[in-house]
Amino acid sequence: MGVTSNTVPWELLRAAGLHPVLLSPRRKETPLADRYMEDAFSRRIKAIFDLLISSEGSLLTAVVIPRTSEQEHKLYLYLREVARQGLEHTPKPILYNLLHARSPEAEAYGLGRTHDLKQQLELLIGRPVEPDALRDAIAEGNAARQAIRGLLQQEKGRSLDCRVRKHWR
Repeated sequence: MGVTSNTVPWELLRAAGLHPVLLSPRRKETPLADRYMEDAFSRRIKAIFDLLISSEGSLLTAVVIPRTSEQEHKLYLYLREVARQGLEHTPKPILYNLLHARSPEAEAYGLGRTHDLKQQLELLIGRPVEPDALRDAIAEGNAARQAIRGLLQQEKGRSLDCRVRKHWR
């Protein structure tokens, strides 16, 4: 399962038994994307599109694209259109449409879209996402974030220690 941004709730994908992969190809050339996309698209979006319609993209069952920018939304629309016209094979594009506002209405809308994403994943895997699996995935994510915080603290301490030693020489 591909994702184009860290704003996709990967814990939900893990709970569904999927393996989320953050797509960030470093392609200098995007010949497949250049056939369909205008120059106004960023290099990143064109590289992701190019990857998804290439033979490498066939390794993915689906791709979740959050609507975090207009270009991400257009990526979703372009993938749907090339698939609809039968021009290219693509992983199933799934739009995760969130509002980036802080209000009770935006929160309710986001919760509804997250429930929709869960339902789409359940259709994809052919079974319900179990609450225990979701709890386990959340615990896994929390443990990973805690480990990263610990590593960052260690690195910060080493960096400070090196500056102190250099200062006292």
